[in-house]
Amino acid sequence: MTEDEIGELSQSLNHMQESLKNILGNLTGNIENISAYSEKVSASAEEGNATIEMTNDLIENIISSYSRDFS
Repeated sequence: MTEDEIGELSQSLNHMQESLKNILGNLTGNIENISAYSEKVSASAEEGNATIEMTNDLIENIISSYSRDFS
């Protein structure tokens, strides 16, 4: 290998290293965004479940009340 070839190889490796750093940085950012979104979706699902449970309790109370009144 000549010095020029070694220099080109070194530049190519440096460029590849920089590209990999950028890819990893972007990947890390995307993972953080997905994690934050996942937490929001989970919180929304929990709120939805709580609302469904409250609605079910209200319906059961209404049915119990009508059952007592009309029995």
